[in-house]
Amino acid sequence: MICPVCNIQFEATSHKGGSPQVYCSPRCRSVAKDRRCYQTEEGRQRRIASVRRYQRTEKGRRNYSECQQRYLQSEKGKQKIARHNKRYSQTENGKRVNREKVHRYLNTAKGKERHHQWLHSDNGKKSREHYLKSERGKTMLRKRAERLGWSNLDWKDIENYWIYVEGRGCSMCGEGNQTLLQCDHIIPRALWMILHEGNMKDCHADSNLQIICKSCHKSKTIEDMKLIRAAKKRQGLEVVAI
Repeated sequence: MICPVCNIQFEATSHKGGSPQVYCSPRCRSVAKDRRCYQTEEGRQRRIASVRRYQRTEKGRRNYSECQQRYLQSEKGKQKIARHNKRYSQTENGKRVNREKVHRYLNTAKGKERHHQWLHSDNGKKSREHYLKSERGKTMLRKRAERLGWSNLDWKDIENYWIYVEGRGCSMCGEGNQTLLQCDHIIPRALWMILHEGNMKDCHADSNLQIICKSCHKSKTIEDMKLIRAAKKRQGLEVVAI
């Protein structure tokens, strides 16, 4: 005969009352009795209360901690943790916690160094350009320009604002490909410094900026260098950039 609990084959004998032996041992008979008890609501509540009482003991806490560590190190436990983290990261609270973790890490010396290396890598540059071309990136640049003003912005931010936010083409030849466009000073910065005696306050003003393609920028730079050299030789004379 086969025991319904442990599936072990044994020779069945009759008890004193004449009832046949169903289980191979008293232990299996006790397990089967517990299973029948746990199928009822009262039995389940008793089982839960018994487990909780055991977990409150010193031995129960130690066994529960060891069992939990073994489960988390198993393949099934790792998959469950990954699914839980993925679901949690999609919630509002999870997104907030992840942002706080990233900000704390970027404020450390190691985080600043790695962030600096990533920004100067090819992936970092592509990611920055892709973000600035998006609506969110354009809004960020526009708000930053309004809050700080042109004179307090980095030149790279001003250039990105004009190319991605203004969305104009080359002011000379009409080139519309954004990858070929650059932001240029109508009066070069070196010439502006000579004319205004080092005062760069309005050098980045809208009236002194234009969008220009690389080929036109190269030809304009040649003409600007002639004006800058002439201004350095004859300081004090009015020089007009064309």
